[in-house]
Amino acid sequence: MKRDLNDKIPPPAATPSRHRPFDEEEPHADADVHPHEPLGPDDRLAPLPPNPYKRHRGITRAWFALKHSLNGFRVAIREESAFRQELTLAALMLPIGAFAPVPAASRALLIGSVLLVLIVELLNSSVEAAIDRISLERHADADVHPHEPLGPDDRLAPLPPNPYKRHRGITRAWFALKHSLNGFRVAIREESAFRQELTLAALMLPIGAFAPVPAASRALLIGSVLLVLIVELLNSSVEAAIDRISLERHELSKRAKDLGSAAVTVALFACVTTWGFVLGPVVARWLGF
Repeated sequence: MKRDLNDKIPPPAATPSRHRPFDEEEPHADADVHPHEPLGPDDRLAPLPPNPYKRHRGITRAWFALKHSLNGFRVAIREESAFRQELTLAALMLPIGAFAPVPAASRALLIGSVLLVLIVELLNSSVEAAIDRISLERHADADVHPHEPLGPDDRLAPLPPNPYKRHRGITRAWFALKHSLNGFRVAIREESAFRQELTLAALMLPIGAFAPVPAASRALLIGSVLLVLIVELLNSSVEAAIDRISLERHELSKRAKDLGSAAVTVALFACVTTWGFVLGPVVARWLGF
């Protein structure tokens, strides 16, 4: 039978896209839960599947951490102009701080302040890479080109109320303490790097607290150890957010994780430098040098 030219041809079936539209909510694993309904404090979370990026332990983990840290430095130098500028200033200021005619604790403080700027910049770049990873994923099928930034005159839509920000005052402090303790438990259970650094901290903190040096120097020793734990927790937080988006390999995901690992390496270097400047003369006197 010949088809009449006036007959309407049915439209072709839409090809499913591998990306979600911008305004479409992410489907929950459990279809019975409404996508806008937050999980209550008594709801039990399903166990997470094994993370393929957390399979290394011990010396192997330390080796891969160093490898990713070096890659993070390369990425930061290549992609982040702010880090390049701050690294140039650090190359000028670190020798001045190391050989300044001041007490050892003051030299450690000068060097630590410069390294702290680099740590914060690396963490900031890591968070920016994570945000760009989310933005490119959500805007892949939108009309706006994924690499086109919003103009300065574009009005941002108001955010809906956040159900996790409803507590105030003493109640907020109580829930913050509760979540902080849960964060420590998760870090000890899931993060082998944090367990290793926590073991070292358990040995070094008593030494720093009772070292035969002035009180300000003891504070520097303790603070440098705690700084490593702080940066490690922040790095683990960024990694968990990246893995929440997707476990697939992506350049921005790798960049975010490597930058966070580089920040941990800088914190470790700051800790070793501080302990060397503060306790180095004391150990030299004990050894008779």
